[in-house]
Amino acid sequence: MKKLINKHYRLISLVDILEDAFNLAILEHLIGTTFNLCISGYNTILRSSSGQILELFLFVVFSSIILSTLFVYCYIGECIIQESTNFAMALYEYEWYNISPIDLKMVLICMIRANRPLQLTSGKFFVLSLYTFTDVNIKNFSGIPVGVTNIAITHIQICAIHVRLS
Repeated sequence: MKKLINKHYRLISLVDILEDAFNLAILEHLIGTTFNLCISGYNTILRSSSGQILELFLFVVFSSIILSTLFVYCYIGECIIQESTNFAMALYEYEWYNISPIDLKMVLICMIRANRPLQLTSGKFFVLSLYTFTDVNIKNFSGIPVGVTNIAITHIQICAIHVRLS
């Protein structure tokens, strides 16, 4: 049991190191991607109105490639959330009533820590998960025909909605 708990604490510290190392880089990537897609989408809409279908096809390919990198970040964040939640459920279902009192204290400490799942964030306020990935993309792409300013405002509103108090 001690080995399992020590591994759990090492994983928590590794996720914290990963979070500290990459949260600002992922935030910069998210903001840059948003503005890049907004400007490219606006430009594509202007050019596609004159009948250039190739421009629209290239935008779809370009946006798919850019969004795939954001999808990878969000997928990794979702995996971390799911695995930490699964660990909490495994601790809950464990036969803790058959272990020594010392091990029981360690299991209880792990259960308390496992109540808050591990997560990766973008800039310490935007949780990277598949839910937030689809939410941002639906709201970003629903505003493209309206214009660049509406998309930027929508993105700021989305970021404000997903602010989590730790």
